[in-house]
Amino acid sequence: MLMRTLLSVVIAVGMSACASGPRLDRMSQEQLWQYALNAFENQDWDRATMAFERFGLAYPSSDRAVEARIWLARAYANDGQHLLAASEFERFTQRYPSHELADDAALGICESYVQLSPIPQRDQTYTQTGITACDNVVRSYPASEQVARATQLRDSLRAKLAEKDYLNGEFYQRRRLDDSAIIYYESVLQSYADTPVAPRALLRLIEVYTRIGYQEEAAGARERLLREYPDSPEAREVRSVNGTGGTPPQPAPGS
Repeated sequence: MLMRTLLSVVIAVGMSACASGPRLDRMSQEQLWQYALNAFENQDWDRATMAFERFGLAYPSSDRAVEARIWLARAYANDGQHLLAASEFERFTQRYPSHELADDAALGICESYVQLSPIPQRDQTYTQTGITACDNVVRSYPASEQVARATQLRDSLRAKLAEKDYLNGEFYQRRRLDDSAIIYYESVLQSYADTPVAPRALLRLIEVYTRIGYQEEAAGARERLLREYPDSPEAREVRSVNGTGGTPPQPAPGS
């Protein structure tokens, strides 16, 4: 299905260009290369993708043919066609795993899926794929300067998955379905304890356990919050309440 989409895009762009632009098949190798680069620089993504695609097909033995593939992927990414960009970047890493731009292409896959990742309330398939892609940069190219960027993006995607579990917990807490709420909050702590969402999940656990009379569990969650996230706003809130001898406030989640 993806290959058919790619082919359709190439054909459609090519037909449009034939009607309104220069004939790429009449250009020399150097002319075509410069045309493609100029189109990219001018942010004319349709002409850039068409020209780089044409270059790769017309001059497959050229040293620039490999580079044309990654320029093609970048043009798709800049045009907001992130699924096509991911496909092109992945094709590059598969065909040229030892190329000096392979780590750039691997990061391109990661960045493409970050763009495709939806808000936490929606299906997170692209988010999961993005985490895998970003991890691949770290594992496959440990000495690359792209590792820092890939790690940052991976962490942002993991935080989104944590947020999804947290929101599910709030959903059930609002409906007083305490067992389900606890499961989701505990999932945040088990899988995403290093994300900013974790102290919020602990504060909600304190609220749930306190309301249903599980004082020992509430105390455990409170102690963990103060120990592991002492500088978080949630820890400051708990310390403020404890200083007055009261119990943590129990606002309606999401209010």
